[in-house]
Amino acid sequence: MKGNMRKICLIGIVAIAIATAFAVLAADKKSADQTLVRLKVGGKIVAELRVLDAGALSVTGEQVNHVVERSTTTAKEATIQFGGASGKSITVKAEEVEIVRSKESMIDDLVSQRISSEYGDRAALVRMLQAKGMTFEAFRQQVKQEVEANLSRH
Repeated sequence: MKGNMRKICLIGIVAIAIATAFAVLAADKKSADQTLVRLKVGGKIVAELRVLDAGALSVTGEQVNHVVERSTTTAKEATIQFGGASGKSITVKAEEVEIVRSKESMIDDLVSQRISSEYGDRAALVRMLQAKGMTFEAFRQQVKQEVEANLSRH
């Protein structure tokens, strides 16, 4: 009876350890896809916001500049709107703002742009990839290598 209880306890401990490991890995993946928004006053950073859903972020203002190679956007006298699927939003005004997108979200955006500009839709891309004996993940990896090469040059 004692032996069975020890086995049950050990199985429970191992299950908790595995669940914790998966949770940590999921959290790491989520943090990699975040967008960092830096609010500045007088050129100094006064606040940093981590945005989990960059698709719900829009910026307007004077002198809005997008630097694709570095995946950053800067703006003066900026208004930033964070919106969700619910239709509710938060608006923040700042003297100056810098938005730094994660490499992964930049890759996802470039993949989407390529699909729409070169193939029309994802199904057409997949058909082309299948004809070449490639997977979608291999295609995404090529785009990732191009992004990394561009980032290393700048």
